Amino acid sequence: CDEGRFSKTGDACEMCAEGTYSSGTKATFCQTVQAGFEVVVDDSGGALRINETECPANHFSLGGVDACTACGATGFSEPGAVSCTPCSPGQKTNTDTNQCEDCDEGRFSETGASCEICAEGTYSSGTKNTFCQTVQAGFEVVLDTGGARRINEKPCDANHYSLGGVDAGTACGATGCSEPGAGSCTPCSPGHKPSTD
Repeated sequence: CDEGRFSKTGDACEMCAEGTYSSGTKATFCQTVQAGFEVVVDDSGGALRINETECPANHFSLGGVDACTACGATGFSEPGAVSCTPCSPGQKTNTDTNQCEDCDEGRFSETGASCEICAEGTYSSGTKNTFCQTVQAGFEVVLDTGGARRINEKPCDANHYSLGGVDAGTACGATGCSEPGAGSCTPCSPGHKPSTD
C-alpha cells in the first residue's frame, strides 16, 4: 500500500480516515493525528493523508482531526498548541503579536475577545475596562480629542440639565434656569430670564 493507505488483511488498500494518516508504504493501520497537529495531504490531489504537522500559530487541535481550529477572538496560541490562551476581560486578542492588549479609554471588553466602544450615555476612563459607566444625572459625556470615544463625564453647563445616561445636556430654554451640574431646570429667579441657546 502507498502512503496514505493501509491494509489490515492484505486483501485491499484503504484510504486513511479523517484524523489519521500513514507516512510510509505497507502500513497495516493508520496513526491518529496527535494533539496540537493536523493532517498533511499529498500533493497529487488524491486527498491521501500522508503525515501530520504542527498547528500554525493562533490555531489548536485536540488531535484526531484533519485541520486545526483557528483561535479567532477566543485568544491566541503558539504553533503546536492544544488550546488557545484567552485574554482577560478588559483586554483584546492581538493575533498579529500573539499577545493580549488592554482596551483603550472609551472602550471595554467583557470577555477578553475584542474591545467595544462605549454606547451613548456611557463612558470608560483609563484602560482595561470591563464595562462602561452610565453618565449620572446633571452630567454629560466628555469625548476624546478625535470625538469618537466617550472617555469621561463632566457637569452640564449652566442653564442645561441631564437626567443621566445621555451624551449631552439639554438646554433649559423657556422652561427656566439651572446651575451647572443640574438634573432639572427651575423657574428663573426675579431679574433673570430663561436661556435661549
